[in-house]
Amino acid sequence: MGGYALETDPLVKDKLELLRLYFPLFDQEVLKEVLGTCNGSVDQTKLLINGRSGEKGNLYQTSIVKNEVRRPISQKKVVTLNTPEEIDKTLGKYVCLKRNFLPKDFLEILILHLESIKHRTKPNEFYLFEQKCKANHSSLLLYKEEIKLPIVYNGLNISKTQNKFDSNLMVVSNLINDFINDEIIPNSTKLPYQQPKFDSNACVVNYYSNNSNNLDWHSDRLSHIGPHNFIASLSLGLTRYFRLRKNYTDKTIYQIPLPNNCLLIMKPGCQEEFKHCVQPINRSLQLHPTLGTARFNLTFRYYPPSFIKNLPICKCDLTMTLRRSYKTLANRGKYFWSCENKYQNKDCGTFHWANFNNKSLIADNNDNISCWIANDDFEKLNHLKNSQPISQNLQ
Repeated sequence: MGGYALETDPLVKDKLELLRLYFPLFDQEVLKEVLGTCNGSVDQTKLLINGRSGEKGNLYQTSIVKNEVRRPISQKKVVTLNTPEEIDKTLGKYVCLKRNFLPKDFLEILILHLESIKHRTKPNEFYLFEQKCKANHSSLLLYKEEIKLPIVYNGLNISKTQNKFDSNLMVVSNLINDFINDEIIPNSTKLPYQQPKFDSNACVVNYYSNNSNNLDWHSDRLSHIGPHNFIASLSLGLTRYFRLRKNYTDKTIYQIPLPNNCLLIMKPGCQEEFKHCVQPINRSLQLHPTLGTARFNLTFRYYPPSFIKNLPICKCDLTMTLRRSYKTLANRGKYFWSCENKYQNKDCGTFHWANFNNKSLIADNNDNISCWIANDDFEKLNHLKNSQPISQNLQ
């Protein structure tokens, strides 16, 4: 009779590594035994261990579905994707995960280096709905080399305070570039506005000093990276949950545990289709031996020089913010420019539809607006069948 056997499971090592993140105080042999009892299901193992305190008698007296089809946990529209394989199956068009990305010896060097520069990180300040806000984590923006073009973020011109990559960040940048260009791009469908290659030249160092630090729901602005670009996110230190949800229709929340030394890639189209966040946690999944409850997150981006040198200027004499519309079905998919100074509560009201084929990046009229509609956005595709065609890309 066929049945599950740990010895023949090619993913058993990854499963045990993940379970150790959830249950760091458990002996590995105990975790291995429970995993075997649960037919290799990480989800069932977690449910069994979490519910054991209320059980009387044998630890394994529980209802387990035999020969189950493995699927992510789903409760109240929150779906946990525990492994790279689950991520590929569910969100593979938009996100992928690579564990143990950096060599171990270099990893320790990088963590010590980040510890030495964490005092340079500062919380971002901005306005939302006329209220001044302050992020409860701190960050630092660095560049591969001096960018002699205006870089505006949250309404502030930060071009004059550029911090350059040091030798450690150069190593990480090159490794990420090679990984995306050699392994991700050749095996993915190229989107219409995507750059030919990824050449990271900017990095945001995010520092979360404790469990209560978080990053609210948002999509990264496209102002400098342009449409259909990658963002590579390297996690170091405490394991935290990274969450994503669609900008429209399906409000399912997908959460991904990000352990130390994992690289999460947000692929082209992810910023257009999803928001993401890092939520605070009540207790640590696993303390890091060097950083404890702290976490560093390095997000590498590519600012295409040919794109940022032509950014539109608003009445405030600042480069403008690029986003993609999604709030109304009629305009969903269209890219537009708006005033960046709204993040300093000084919105001048300048607005343009975008056209990436024009040197100005501004549409001449409503008939040549740059538009991209995901091929799984069936609501929008059905809407188009009953309306006049617009200049668009379907991918």
